[in-house]
Amino acid sequence: MRARISISLALFAAALSAGVAAVPGLAQQPAALSPAALPPIDALAETVERPLFRPDRRPPSEAAVQQEIDDAETGLFSLVGIIVSPTQRIALVKVRGSQTVLQLSEGQQANGWTVLQINPGEVIFESKDKTETIELIDIKPPEPRRPAARDRRLRRPEQKTDQ
Repeated sequence: MRARISISLALFAAALSAGVAAVPGLAQQPAALSPAALPPIDALAETVERPLFRPDRRPPSEAAVQQEIDDAETGLFSLVGIIVSPTQRIALVKVRGSQTVLQLSEGQQANGWTVLQINPGEVIFESKDKTETIELIDIKPPEPRRPAARDRRLRRPEQKTDQ
């Protein structure tokens, strides 16, 4: 068995040293796959400019690009918690794409947004000429699960029968 493997490896090494054309089945590959046969990159400029993941393969309009920028700017924060006391109001916000929680008071800034107002259930942010209200999501704790039948049997007192 080792002799067959050694012979196969020797034939493969000989084919590699002789060139790709010596390997059966690879000689029929088209010559267009070689880098010398590819067209210059300038000839592919229109192909490169067309967006790959758009159904119409056309670049978006300026208005669509501006709308995408505006949409990316909103929804930057998620509200984790609010602390309201007689002396201060603090919003606990998490920045999108990060696990960092920021503690912001009214008037403080984060990522170009200023905290305008902190209410018990919401925080109002302002940036340039836009305002965004982020509401506190009421997260309920999970309801206790009912014990499995096996656990219920173990908890039941043994019933003794008198015979």
